[in-house]
Amino acid sequence: MKLDGFIEAMLLGISELKESQKKTDEQMRRTDTKLDRIGKQLANLGLVKEDVRRYAEKAGLYVMTQTDEGGAALLNRDDFEPKEFS
Repeated sequence: MKLDGFIEAMLLGISELKESQKKTDEQMRRTDTKLDRIGKQLANLGLVKEDVRRYAEKAGLYVMTQTDEGGAALLNRDDFEPKEFS
């Protein structure tokens, strides 16, 4: 009888762990989605890493950011040459 109770408790524990893992997986998915959205919002504000700015310049793209006053400013170097796309 004690063994039956132990097995039942163990199976219940396993079931609870599986349910907990499902909740954790769902929370991780929601967190990843939120982080992706925040990353896109930061990129839209022009808050880009230096290596991203350099990559964009090498590709011939303008790099803009938002100013404190709500305007926009170019971050490209003085010797930047934009690429013409046709």
